[in-house]
Amino acid sequence: MSLKSQLSLLSLSISLCLSQQLHAQEQIDFFDMSIEQLINVETQVASIRSESIKDTPSVVTTFSQAEIRSLGVSELFDLMNFVPGFQSVTGEFVSSHKKLQSRGVYLDSGYVLIMVDGVRLNESSFGKASVYTPYIDLTNVEKVEVIRGPGSEIYGSNAYLGVVNVVTKKSNDSMLEIGSHNHEKFTANLHKKYEFGDLAINLALIEGDGETYPQSLLNIDDVSSSYKNNKPYKHQQFSVSFGNDVYSLQYKIDGHELDRFVNLEGYHPDNRFDALNQYFSGSFNHEFANKINWQTLVNYSQHEMKSAGYIQSGDIRPYSQDFILGPRWSTRDKNVRTQLSYDIQQNMSMKAGIEWLESEHYEAGALTTHLTPDSSSTIPLDNYYLGGVTEFTSIGDYQALENTIESVALYGQFKWQVDQTRTLNLGGRYEKYQELDDRFTPRISYIQKLNEQNQFKLIYSEAYRAPVTNELYSDDGVTLGNPNLKAEQVSTIEAQYLYKQVNWSAEITGFHNSMDDLIISKPIGNTGRTQFQNGGSETISGIEALGYYRVNQHVKLRGTVTSYLTSTVESSYSHFATLALLSEYQDIQVGVNTIYRPKVEVTDGFRLASQQQVFSEDDLFLVNANITYNLGRSISLTLNATNLFDENYDIYEPRQNLNNYKVPQQGRMVKFSVGYRF
Repeated sequence: MSLKSQLSLLSLSISLCLSQQLHAQEQIDFFDMSIEQLINVETQVASIRSESIKDTPSVVTTFSQAEIRSLGVSELFDLMNFVPGFQSVTGEFVSSHKKLQSRGVYLDSGYVLIMVDGVRLNESSFGKASVYTPYIDLTNVEKVEVIRGPGSEIYGSNAYLGVVNVVTKKSNDSMLEIGSHNHEKFTANLHKKYEFGDLAINLALIEGDGETYPQSLLNIDDVSSSYKNNKPYKHQQFSVSFGNDVYSLQYKIDGHELDRFVNLEGYHPDNRFDALNQYFSGSFNHEFANKINWQTLVNYSQHEMKSAGYIQSGDIRPYSQDFILGPRWSTRDKNVRTQLSYDIQQNMSMKAGIEWLESEHYEAGALTTHLTPDSSSTIPLDNYYLGGVTEFTSIGDYQALENTIESVALYGQFKWQVDQTRTLNLGGRYEKYQELDDRFTPRISYIQKLNEQNQFKLIYSEAYRAPVTNELYSDDGVTLGNPNLKAEQVSTIEAQYLYKQVNWSAEITGFHNSMDDLIISKPIGNTGRTQFQNGGSETISGIEALGYYRVNQHVKLRGTVTSYLTSTVESSYSHFATLALLSEYQDIQVGVNTIYRPKVEVTDGFRLASQQQVFSEDDLFLVNANITYNLGRSISLTLNATNLFDENYDIYEPRQNLNNYKVPQQGRMVKFSVGYRF
């Protein structure tokens, strides 16, 4: 039985058991919130305990479920377009995955930590959450919290240029959606209160044929009508949790399929991608005398990937067959954290804790069309052709990847409210690795309230990204790992100014990032192989702005602007902006937004110095629209259109040297949904 069928049956069984006891829950209405309430939204992603985003020691942006719905966004990586300093595009990294551009860096590495309910999704083989989890549905989300900048002082590795935490909701509702390219989606959220705790169940099933792109992109000789260069997708998410104020338990599973579209060196009908992730987590809280809180968290996750991508086309013997290859990898992560929070006095508080992490890469096989008889190497000779893409859980060249990374960390935070206008936050994390160099990452934050309308925040922080197993232990015909790699590090200075009036607010943030010990891939003589080494450094400065304007009780405007004062990395956008009009009148909600991206021209080589990479794409405005009509308190009808004017555009992808460094992006997508709350 397929994962989709199992999840559907499980969800149906549980819903039948609970249907007589469920009750409707109201969400906070984004349109009823004043400007004062918007800038005082509570968040816990960056500090000792829940506090408003203006008082948190980092630069933080949050989205409520109502705001996400008004923006017409249903997936996390698309939502990141509306965060200052971030853009999301479809690129290539073992299949067509969403890639983040974060503060001027086009991410191929795990520079942004992504979590769901505080459980990290980044794993240990590639480091990026989006590789194993290319889609994170937002239908069942209460809010999304984003640290714009370092977060290693709390979270350690990967919290390098940002941290994202998705908080799932507890509600009783369902939704059915259809759309362009045979898009189908079903979600259900169930919540039941018991005397001894709350039970919450979330389900999301998404699939579609995807947009069709030119057949000329296919790397095959016989481009006939039997081949379709489309981008089919399937995503399944299921979670169940039970908890109260003292303890909580959660299980989550998600599966993903992305076939045919770009994977590794190009497009091919045999390209495929499958991933399966499972998460088990638990927590225990105990409060002593209203001043001391003790919390312990335990997490276990398991990740499995089966991917095959185009490497080269068949030619003449002995290389007459197309070569398709990709990782068949499995990893698991264990994490235990225990911490104490203590209110020293009314204006002082602190938190300290210890954390143990172990990441194991326990399977290192491949999906391949060619394999030597001794199962040691994937060499594209006709003698080794397997007749098609074949799965192997273990291959000799990849055995070195089967390794473990372990660390223990001590961390602490201290908050001192000097007086009514000044607050000082100090914190740091020391992490000791068994295999890598040790790391200490501090954060110092000072907040000065000038008056009721003006506030200034100054932050200095450091962060790091530890190398992953692929960088440390690879040893195949293309890549050689380096067990002596050091962690990449970044030092960041941020200054934020916040101004608010009754009907509008604006925040302006300037930042300066100094990145060192960047891990780069260098050629090994004339062997055709490359080895990972520390050697890169970058300095990036920029300005980010976010503003709200309440036109009247029915209409809000939301805008963001980002501009970099220095060159960006891998031709990330030098500046970009968004503007959203969000309105509600009686039973109708209308949202219209646009994303502006500048012209991109690439004339110099970044990865391959011997080649001149040439790419050009004009500036563009991506317009999206969303309208919802509420039929009473229970039923809602929504019509959503992304890329409303069907802009046909590409993005620069430095990994696609065989395809003019281009990856085509999503055209117009229209969806209609019916929601029901019970």
